[in-house]
Amino acid sequence: MLRREKGLCEEHLCVRLNAPVLVCLPIAVLERVRDRTSAIVILIRRQQMLDSRSKPSLIVSATGEPVADSARRKPQARSARRRLLFLAMYCVYLVGLGWLAVRGYYWIRYDVGVVSHQLTTDELWRIHFPKLHTSGVESKPLGRDDGHFDVLLLGASVMEQVADRLESQLRDEMGDRLRVYNLCTAAHTTRDSYWKFTRLAEKDFDLIVVYHGINDARMNCCRPNEFREDYTHCGHYAAIQKQLVGGDVTVTELALQEFGRLIPLGSPKPEMLEFGRTIKTANAFRTNVESIVRAAQSRQRPVLLMTFAYHLPANYSHAKFQQHELDYGEGQYEMEAEVWGRPEYLRATIDAHNREIRRLASEYKNVILIDQLDLMPSEGRYFSDPCHLTDEGCRRFVTNMLPGIQRAAGLLVADSPSSQTGHPDSSANN
Repeated sequence: MLRREKGLCEEHLCVRLNAPVLVCLPIAVLERVRDRTSAIVILIRRQQMLDSRSKPSLIVSATGEPVADSARRKPQARSARRRLLFLAMYCVYLVGLGWLAVRGYYWIRYDVGVVSHQLTTDELWRIHFPKLHTSGVESKPLGRDDGHFDVLLLGASVMEQVADRLESQLRDEMGDRLRVYNLCTAAHTTRDSYWKFTRLAEKDFDLIVVYHGINDARMNCCRPNEFREDYTHCGHYAAIQKQLVGGDVTVTELALQEFGRLIPLGSPKPEMLEFGRTIKTANAFRTNVESIVRAAQSRQRPVLLMTFAYHLPANYSHAKFQQHELDYGEGQYEMEAEVWGRPEYLRATIDAHNREIRRLASEYKNVILIDQLDLMPSEGRYFSDPCHLTDEGCRRFVTNMLPGIQRAAGLLVADSPSSQTGHPDSSANN
């Protein structure tokens, strides 16, 4: 999910809708180079204007004779040329420093070559979805009856919030037989989870957990004729589609694309908000999740789906949120609803996505449904903003999940009362 953590300066936070979130470091360096270069150009132009307007005073020699105009201008011309040469060399230095920073970042963060070369498909996957590499899931041999219970977590920042707590509680019951692969990443949508799971198509997980609902809503903030079911109307997904399928990009080209497509943290463009009224993502949301469910079903593996829990008070307004006049509690995140769209449209979109989750649960026998929307009370003590959780909210969220996971792990009888997942009707929470 789009993230804003308290205690961080907003000008240093950004989200990538066309490249990994962690690209902020080299982009910041390139922005500094651009700003410094622009400042130098302005200073040069200002000096030229001053020189053209100034009137030279009469200069006389030691004998009292006037000095020729060309004679007194020669030192000034040489000095100006030296200044211009220095500034040019300094600009080259800054550009080179920025280039080295970008190269070094990709080398250190993603282990791709420093010298200019065509990026391999593996390197592009590592750049777009770094947790595929850092989690170790790509290198682990996962198989049926291998003595481990392998859990794949797919989602965004809410699942990031609860992942460690969930793993800790499960490990208390399962011990070392548990292996959790957390691929949840802030701001990601069901399309990102689709791509990640595509990469892991040959892996045999014992359980796949999917939790999405709010980030896809932002994809509605576009004109109807621009919307694409695969979300390629958004630069992030257009880049993934082009690069992962084509693979024709170098580190330099990737950095230049990112430099030109940085989107600051905040709400969609004001002129786009009204387009969120029309819910265009419901079918795309279902298609992305269903592709995961079907693949798991072919392996006879369970998928844990959850409806998306949220809290938008009836008296919500942007001003009241900013002034802390609503009942939200303290938490890691505090983000206004307008990050994803207008509140009234956001409610309708999340509800539409939740309906698709319930339909999938009714259509596929390998789906275990946890109705978080029904099980999580719509109260500020559980939410720090419309979707992120307080510490108490995280505890309750994980508690709600445990029966379904235990059921998948064979720790509970499938039809035991403790494995019930909540009433399918969410009207009480709306």
